[in-house]
Amino acid sequence: MRLRRTSREVNPWLPPGVTQRNPRAIHANIDTPASGAPEWSDVLNVTGWACSRAGVERIDLYVDGRLTNRVRPGLHRTDVGDLFPMIADAALSGFASAMPVRDLGLGVHQLHAVVHDRAGNVRALARSIRRLTSDA
Repeated sequence: MRLRRTSREVNPWLPPGVTQRNPRAIHANIDTPASGAPEWSDVLNVTGWACSRAGVERIDLYVDGRLTNRVRPGLHRTDVGDLFPMIADAALSGFASAMPVRDLGLGVHQLHAVVHDRAGNVRALARSIRRLTSDA
């Protein structure tokens, strides 16, 4: 028997209190940092894109399960607009954030981008980051 995972099941790899709802309704990607990429500075630059037919309400950024920033898409992404011409705001789906990570210890940490659209759908994306130095 094959078990099928539903989109409402709790995923232990998601930040606390976050449950995905119909994640296929949202198209998204974290462009930077790459998974497992080393972080040398005290600022973590996160870039990516997110779009949905319902429109993206917000993107919550978590580090190690702690909400650290909230952003909205709006940066020009003609590549995404070309990929999803049926989604009105796809060409303005880019987002960027610079988050301080000075207080993070050395080692591996989890970054999550949790995308919420205006229809109540939620999709979570994850990346591992490695903090290599501390300038503190």
